[in-house]
Amino acid sequence: MAQFDVYKNANKSTRSSYPYLVEVQADMLSELRTTIVIPLLAKKGHAGTQLNILHPEFDISGQKYLAMTTLIAGIDRGSLGDCIASLAESRDDFISAVDFMITGI
Repeated sequence: MAQFDVYKNANKSTRSSYPYLVEVQADMLSELRTTIVIPLLAKKGHAGTQLNILHPEFDISGQKYLAMTTLIAGIDRGSLGDCIASLAESRDDFISAVDFMITGI
């Protein structure tokens, strides 16, 4: 498990809306039982207003997803599904989104 790894959403009640979760918690806190994740929403058919900085877009296996930063949550590490990708190369996008959500700049 590493920061910015993408996991299948193992929660049956939210999986259809948010098929993937991105772990954003720092690797140095990997010994904690909990972690912080940002859910990913399939962009296809999404009619809401997208603020690019707050909801950055990512491509996973040829499909577009939006990081729903406003839905950031702490979860038990044991509830993460299978790791399917890494978005580590998009670190700055995640940091900017969280920073914008907290500071507005």
